[in-house]
Amino acid sequence: MSDIQRSAPAVSHKDIGLITYPDSDIPESPRNILPHLVNVSMDIPYPDVLAVINQVLDRAPVLQLLVLDIWMDRREVYTSKQDSFAINYKHLTQLNSISFKIHSRTSISVINLLLKYDAPPSLNKLSITISHSAYNPIAKSVMEQLESIDINVLDNHLAHPSFYSVRDIDIVLVVDLSEEYYSEYRTPSHLAQWCSYIKSQLPLSLEKNPGLDVCVTWKD
Repeated sequence: MSDIQRSAPAVSHKDIGLITYPDSDIPESPRNILPHLVNVSMDIPYPDVLAVINQVLDRAPVLQLLVLDIWMDRREVYTSKQDSFAINYKHLTQLNSISFKIHSRTSISVINLLLKYDAPPSLNKLSITISHSAYNPIAKSVMEQLESIDINVLDNHLAHPSFYSVRDIDIVLVVDLSEEYYSEYRTPSHLAQWCSYIKSQLPLSLEKNPGLDVCVTWKD
């Protein structure tokens, strides 16, 4: 469920939970590892996990790479306390890369909530991968489905001055298409059309961030 690395060692999600309990009698506490971590990768299946993630970040001052895999249902995002719904990363002066992966049932607005406007000056790469399931493009075209995911909510946020120092912003849409529709829809022309649509939803971000790149690809 999670992977925390110095160079090679990994700490399990169960161990991460122990970080928050100073009275733990576990002899080899992960607390001793955190100050040396450079890479952290974690799942966010529900909002409460953010508290654990932030306690990890508070104790990982030399972190360089943060990877978050978000599985939350959009209803959980809307009903959570949004004032505390954020990752605390402003103090991470060596953090240079953040990567998000959003699954189909998660609202894209979760990215804005998590990032706020607190990017540290060291951050120079931001990657957002959006997984989209398009199982029946006959009943509802993929283009119509893309319009329903509201990718435009990212536009004003990523165009904010707090992200000017981020040299590379990658937005990747991964389309999962049922095999029965491969011959008609799994074509370069469809990818180009969908990529063009995504770009049309991000005019301010493309203007303010020359390093922003949009890509649409198929799920393998």
